[in-house]
Parts: sequence; structure tokens; C-alpha cells
Amino acid sequence: MLAILTTQPHSSFNFFNILYYIFAFLVIIPSIAVSVRRLHDTGRSGWWWFIQFVPLVGSFVLLYFLCLDSQPGENKWGANPKTGAGAVAPVEAW
Repeated sequence: MLAILTTQPHSSFNFFNILYYIFAFLVIIPSIAVSVRRLHDTGRSGWWWFIQFVPLVGSFVLLYFLCLDSQPGENKWGANPKTGAGAVAPVEAW
């Protein structure tokens, strides 16, 4: 079956390309949502996600923002996920 799907060696639109585009479409929306939620945890707007499109440094700045610790207490997007409602207790408290 694999040979049937790839019989045209120079075809730019084959079965694996279709699978790739389906996978990319299914993964891009949740990954953006997780990044925006993480930016909100650090007290920044989700619009900071677009900084990754600045050439050379944008991706590094976004990575830095995503690696920062959450803002203590509550911010305008809600409670700190580490200390707010539904937070998991530290191992020492168990």
C-alpha cells in the first residue's frame, strides 16, 4: 500500500504531505492556546506571542517569557495556577 501512495516520486502533494498538514492544523491551535495561557500566568498579554515573528531575537524573547515563574498572587487573567483554586499541594504537605 505504501508503494501505491508514493508512486509519483516528484509529486509535491502526496499522502504524507496531507497527513502532515492535518497534524499541523490539529496541533497549532492548542499550542498557541498553551503559550498564551502561560504568558497570562506571567502577567503578560497574549499579544506577546507575536514577538516570535521579530527576526533573530523574537523567539528567544518569547522562550524567556515562557520560562519565567508565574506572577505571585492574582493578576487580571485570574489566580496563580500554583497557589489558586485547584492547585496541587506540594509533596511535603502530603
